[in-house]
Amino acid sequence: MKTTITKKSELETLEQLFNQAPDENSFMFALWMFWCESVTITSREFQQVLADRSVNNWFLTELLKEEKECSMLLLEYKDASQDDKNKLYLKCIYKLFSRFPLSLLQTAKKREIKPQTTRVAGHKIEFSIINQN
Repeated sequence: MKTTITKKSELETLEQLFNQAPDENSFMFALWMFWCESVTITSREFQQVLADRSVNNWFLTELLKEEKECSMLLLEYKDASQDDKNKLYLKCIYKLFSRFPLSLLQTAKKREIKPQTTRVAGHKIEFSIINQN
């Protein structure tokens, strides 16, 4: 007996996220997390990129470009069903998974975690925060 393991394509995962999201904001957040996951290797890198404002601004700008392209395409297909419109939208934004801002990602991943200490009830507690300078 041969076992075959197949990985879902990013487009299939994107469709699943879209269909499971209760609203647009939930989908946008899931999309952002999925994209961050696609450009990172470790959970620490993921957290750093997810929290980086410059990478997020780049992502939102690129997303807006793809949404505008989708809107332009939809003008030609006014009679398309909502399902077809959704599929076109997903195919347009799927292009984001082949692009990334290398220099912004490298900067986000270089942030150091510096240990900080505080005293609570006479006990020294150490915790880490990300240095964003």
